[in-house]
Amino acid sequence: MARYRAWSPEVAGRPAAEVAAAGWSGALTFCRELFLDGDTLVSRPAPELTALRRGPLEVVAGEAFATAAFELEIGPGASTLSLVDGPLSTPVASVEGPARILVDGSLVEVFDAGPAPFTTRAYPTATSGWALQLSGGAAVTAWRLGLPN
Repeated sequence: MARYRAWSPEVAGRPAAEVAAAGWSGALTFCRELFLDGDTLVSRPAPELTALRRGPLEVVAGEAFATAAFELEIGPGASTLSLVDGPLSTPVASVEGPARILVDGSLVEVFDAGPAPFTTRAYPTATSGWALQLSGGAAVTAWRLGLPN
C-alpha cells in the first residue's frame, strides 16, 4: 500500500478578495492509503492519523460544537454535517451508512463505504460551529485532533 496526500483547491465558499488578502489558497488533504480491491482503486485514511486524536469530543446530535479540527466515526444510519452560524445552517456533507469524517480548519473529508473519499471545503468563522444530524439509529464517536506536544 502507498500513502499519498492530495491538493484540495478553494471552492465557491471563499471570496476571491479573501484569498488575495490571505496570500494563499488550497490545502493538502489528510494522508491516505491507496490500494487495489480487484480492479478498483480504493482510498482510506492512513492508520497513523489516529495518533492525532487528542481526546474525546462531545457531539450531541443537532447541537452546535466549536473546534478547529476533529474526527467523527459514524455508525450505520444517515448523517449530515453542517456549518452553523446563528440561525444559518449550511449542509457540508451527507452520508448514508458508516463513515469516518475528518475536519481540519476548512478541509472536510468523508470516507464511507465507497472507494473514493468526498473532499470539500467549508469556511468557519470566529462565530460559527458545526452540527451533526443523525437518523436511522446512527451513533457517533468523536475526537479533537491536534499535533503531539
